[in-house]
Amino acid sequence: MREGRAGLVVIALAFLATGLLIGLEVQRGALDHGAPRVADPCRSRQAQVGRGVDRAAQRIAAAGLDAAACELRMGREELLLALASSLVGTGEAPAGAEEALRDGLDRAIQAERDAGRLDRVSAFLLRQAVRHTPVSWTVAAARELVERA
Repeated sequence: MREGRAGLVVIALAFLATGLLIGLEVQRGALDHGAPRVADPCRSRQAQVGRGVDRAAQRIAAAGLDAAACELRMGREELLLALASSLVGTGEAPAGAEEALRDGLDRAIQAERDAGRLDRVSAFLLRQAVRHTPVSWTVAAARELVERA
């Protein structure tokens, strides 16, 4: 019988210690520690450094989404989630999102071209893809590239 009580005491002490630790962490600001910080899409961000098609695609996707989000007055992540949920039928895309996304990607392609990181032919081909590719493909590709960045 004593062993049973000793086990209950150990369990009770473990619960008490857990509660105490949680209370201390909350007091030290644990609830605010993991709060996401959504960057202002209208401010320029540090560009991904590096050469090659993959890095250029990541920069174009991120800058294009930022430009579209800025125009729509929402965060890049919010825009991407809204577009993705509209494509799977669980939400609605913001008004003007498709046009803003195409314009943003077009400007991002031009910025890569102006910076000398993209040749004329690649820029032309990317622009054609942005103008004529279904937005669902563009959003899926952009989401994948932004997640890699």
